[in-house]
Amino acid sequence: MKEQSTPFSLRLPTELRQHLEAEADIAGRSLNAEIVARLHKSTDTQIADQPSHEKITSMLQELEQRMDNKLNQAIRDLLIALKT
Repeated sequence: MKEQSTPFSLRLPTELRQHLEAEADIAGRSLNAEIVARLHKSTDTQIADQPSHEKITSMLQELEQRMDNKLNQAIRDLLIALKT
């Protein structure tokens, strides 16, 4: 099934358009296909750079453990101070 597309008018500086047209020609695709490919690539990279749910969960668990350790140490220090 072919992907749906929506017409979109875009103003480009002349030099940028010429550069993209040249790159599209080298890649053997239309200017539109070149722009779409570049947009896909930039958004795919941003999505790939985002940490996964598992990574975020792991980071939060590590932070929780570190905070627990610091809190427990502070309580021990306070108890020792109260005994003296």
